[in-house]
Amino acid sequence: MLGRDELMGTRMKFSEEQLAALTLKRISAPAPRVLIGGYGMGFTFRAALAGIPDGGRVVVAEVVPEVVEWAQGPLAHLTGESLADPRGEIVIADVAALIDDAGDGTTPRYDAILLDVDNGPDGIVRDANDRLYTR
Repeated sequence: MLGRDELMGTRMKFSEEQLAALTLKRISAPAPRVLIGGYGMGFTFRAALAGIPDGGRVVVAEVVPEVVEWAQGPLAHLTGESLADPRGEIVIADVAALIDDAGDGTTPRYDAILLDVDNGPDGIVRDANDRLYTR
């Protein structure tokens, strides 16, 4: 919680899972490369790993190292084997930096970029996230 705003929770994970599942259905690449902005509680990451074929890759950019430590520690029962999956990688970085470095337009680094950053386009935690939801 941040004040009265819920930042993360285990009750309502359907939208995070659907973000990955519905996106993967739309990708025609045989080995899709997916970037996820924000680990949160890992629901999008796990759903992406569950739906991505062998040879695919899922990279999560998480700006807060303690969130990953939390996933490896007290939330390990939710994380399962996802952090050890060779198709996935957690990078401690601002997703904006990875998007900026995602390619020159001719050979994109990712087939999809999924943003679940700062609870949507109205940034409540980091003002810097506002640029993620603008042109």
